[in-house]
Amino acid sequence: MFRWLTRRLATRSEAYQREIARLREESKRLSEEIEQTTGEPFRLTPEELRSLAEKSKGIDPERLKQISNLHPEDLAKLIEEIDSAENP
Repeated sequence: MFRWLTRRLATRSEAYQREIARLREESKRLSEEIEQTTGEPFRLTPEELRSLAEKSKGIDPERLKQISNLHPEDLAKLIEEIDSAENP
């Protein structure tokens, strides 16, 4: 039973990793498409950045690096910049 459970968990983990990779590629493709269409790089609004920062707070930084297109340190810097611009 333990072997079965171990294999099942490993299979599930591999499936999640493939899905994360697929979603990252899709996100990258969509960002590039927006940039080609508009001629400007894709930018998140301050509200979207704040929302991402809030949602990322409970995630392990190593896991966040695997699933996010934004680096955790970059996200933190962006949030600091937004906050300092709004509250001089």
